[in-house]
Amino acid sequence: MIINWNGKKYLQKCFGSIARQTYPAIEVIMVDNGSADGSIEFTAEKFPWVKIVRNRENLGYVIAKNQAANAARGVYLFSLDSDTHLDPRCVEEMVNLMESDAAIGICCAHLKSYDGSEELSCGFGCDFFSTATYNDKEPFFSDGAGIFIRRDLYMKIGGFDEAHFMYKEDIDLGWRVNMMGNRVVGAEKAIVYHMSGGVSGVEGKRLDAHWHKAERYVTNYRRRFLGEKNSLRNMLKNYRYGTLLWVLPCYGLISLAEIAIFVLSGQLKTVKECYLKAYWWNIMNFPDTMRAHRRMQELRRAGDCVILKKMDKRPGKFLSFMKMKSIPVVK
Repeated sequence: MIINWNGKKYLQKCFGSIARQTYPAIEVIMVDNGSADGSIEFTAEKFPWVKIVRNRENLGYVIAKNQAANAARGVYLFSLDSDTHLDPRCVEEMVNLMESDAAIGICCAHLKSYDGSEELSCGFGCDFFSTATYNDKEPFFSDGAGIFIRRDLYMKIGGFDEAHFMYKEDIDLGWRVNMMGNRVVGAEKAIVYHMSGGVSGVEGKRLDAHWHKAERYVTNYRRRFLGEKNSLRNMLKNYRYGTLLWVLPCYGLISLAEIAIFVLSGQLKTVKECYLKAYWWNIMNFPDTMRAHRRMQELRRAGDCVILKKMDKRPGKFLSFMKMKSIPVVK
């Protein structure tokens, strides 16, 4: 499943690497989110074996992923971005790992930088508040640029949450896979080369919650709003009510501390555009969140005690702050 938005310059390398895979039976679906750079025409001419789903406008990352999943017919789904290319044995390694253990729900691709010079990830941890972390345990979720998941499991849990639009939808998906009693594992030999942010406007700079080595810290209102909004929705959807009784107050205290820092530093717009808007969105969409909560609680096979043991006990925002302090700011 390839999601594309004005990523024509990456498509030759992306589809070329798929064509060279050692695994023989691969169906390729590209969902184009209203590109204006000739991506569709280029793909249709150069790679006629790619099935194209055309959207007239940018419907967002998660809707496009679900469109691709609905169009797919394979046993497994491989979620990629157009700004990726694959090692020749990537898919074969994924399939072999999946078939070695029926309990595996997601394989996390081993992500490297686009030129292969830098290690990015092979799955991530997650704290109690739906924030990504690095840890030495079995991964909790996979970066969206390299998720390999059983299609029947994906469809059963409802795929990506379309209320997210983008950001932290991968955490939510991994969370629900864990709730189903399945494992999320890293596939070290399945290498995907990724231009982080190449088709989302921040090419070459990894500035979201997953990355902490950017040249400088940049507050992007839209990105932070979506992150805060989706974190809160993830918790409300996926935790049992008893767990929410202590998780939400802790989350609230952390948020108040962050808001206080922004207020004291004169960044009132950040508070309004990111935090207050995120809380208001969740209030207005609370009935829909509760419907999603009920559906998942009925399906789940693993309780919150099991889930919490898999989570990082250290708050991800604190870890990010500590790493950020060690990064020299470029003025």
